[in-house]
Amino acid sequence: MNYKKFAEEYKNANDKEKCIQRHIVAEYVPYEEKIAQCHRIINTTSHKTIKVKEQDREMFWLNTPMRHMFYIITLLSFYTDIEWNKEANDDNENLAMFNELSKCGAIYELVAAIPTYERTAFETVLDMVYDDVCENERSIIGYFDSKIDSVLLSLTEFTNKK
Repeated sequence: MNYKKFAEEYKNANDKEKCIQRHIVAEYVPYEEKIAQCHRIINTTSHKTIKVKEQDREMFWLNTPMRHMFYIITLLSFYTDIEWNKEANDDNENLAMFNELSKCGAIYELVAAIPTYERTAFETVLDMVYDDVCENERSIIGYFDSKIDSVLLSLTEFTNKK
C-alpha cells in the first residue's frame, strides 16, 4: 500500500490498533537480509563523497538523524505492506514518507507493532556494523592500515608505469 493511502486510512480509522495490525505482514526477516540492509544504512549515513582536485574522495561523515530515519523506514519496508522505493536515491522521497507517517501519528505505532525481538535484532546488527566501520576506518590501527595500503598502491602504480 502506498504510504499516503495508509496515512489517510490511519487518520480515518476508528480502531487505530486494528489498522496498524492489518498492515504488519512479516514477523521475521532473515539474518543475512538484516546485515545487508544495515550495511546499506551505515554506508549511506557515515560517508560523504567530496571533490578534491577533480577527483571524488570518500570521507567519514556521520549523519545520525538520517541513519535513524533509514532504520525506521527499513523496519517498515520489511515488516509492513507499506510501499517504499528501496532503489530511491532521493532523500526527499524518504523524508516525505517519514514525515507523512509521523504527521498522522502512525510511524512509531507501526514500529511498536513489529515483534520486539526483531527490532532488537535489527538495532544490534546496526550497532555492530557501525562499530565495525568505526574500528576499521577510524581507529589508529585502521588509520595506519589504510595509509600502508595507499603507499603500497602508489608503489605498485609507480613500478607498473616503468
